[in-house]
Amino acid sequence: MKPEQLLGLWTQYREARRPELAPTTYGRGYGDILKRIQKLSEPSEDQKPISSGREYRTALLATYSHETARRTLQQLNACCKWAIEEELLEVNPFEGVKIRKPKRPPVIPDAYTSEEMDVIIGEIGIRSPHYLPWVQALFWLAARPEELRALRWEHLSRNGKTLKIREAWPMDAEAPQNTKNYRHTNFPLNTRLQKLFAGLRPSRARRQDWIFKSELGQPFNYANFQRRHWRPAIEELLENQLVSYYGTQYDARHTGITLMLQSGLEVEEVAYLARTSRKIIYEYYLGLAREITVPEF
Repeated sequence: MKPEQLLGLWTQYREARRPELAPTTYGRGYGDILKRIQKLSEPSEDQKPISSGREYRTALLATYSHETARRTLQQLNACCKWAIEEELLEVNPFEGVKIRKPKRPPVIPDAYTSEEMDVIIGEIGIRSPHYLPWVQALFWLAARPEELRALRWEHLSRNGKTLKIREAWPMDAEAPQNTKNYRHTNFPLNTRLQKLFAGLRPSRARRQDWIFKSELGQPFNYANFQRRHWRPAIEELLENQLVSYYGTQYDARHTGITLMLQSGLEVEEVAYLARTSRKIIYEYYLGLAREITVPEF
């Protein structure tokens, strides 16, 4: 199969799957594969034309990283399977052609201690008081930045004791979409979080209004906040040895999950609150939360 034919099939496959894809997956993930096929359809002078699945595999590995090539090949195989089901293709050239995933040790996330969390919150409160509630919510809800950005007042219960977390709004998406892994949480707010949202809520807040906004009242831009507020604050704290490492806003989520486990919550409870799986909690976070005392022998 020539790249030109594959390009046409991928375009049809992408559109067929569009209703079930998150906008960022359709635009960025599937769009990137479209660009890779286009690149393969324009070979350089010293590159031979490709047509078989194995030739695609060789070309992908020569052009992209191992993992990018593996995932692309996997998607091209899925596309051609779909094309056969739709009677657009008779033979799948990628059948049985694989790139094995290399075995690598899991990347254990970093997390701040409770004391470091308080130092960071205090520093943001001094430097950028408008954004203090954002940072507090990042830590205390163990939320992803794109989940906080998508919060509206309609997601807060009338009594202010429960917050529905069921959408995410990445910076490259035009509108909110489903969460990363389609998990939802009715997050029970403790007294501290209830006070946080009560203090944030305007007297005439509309249900559709965003909870977190920029200083100019626009939808929150967490990439801009990272660059202009978070990074300078953490770098200064690190220089003054008040935190042990430089972490991003996502490390606030890691910290929240770790502290929940340390506080005695069960793995199942933390997985629900953080919208992730028990497997992820066991594999990545339980080790961070444990305090092991090695006996002298």
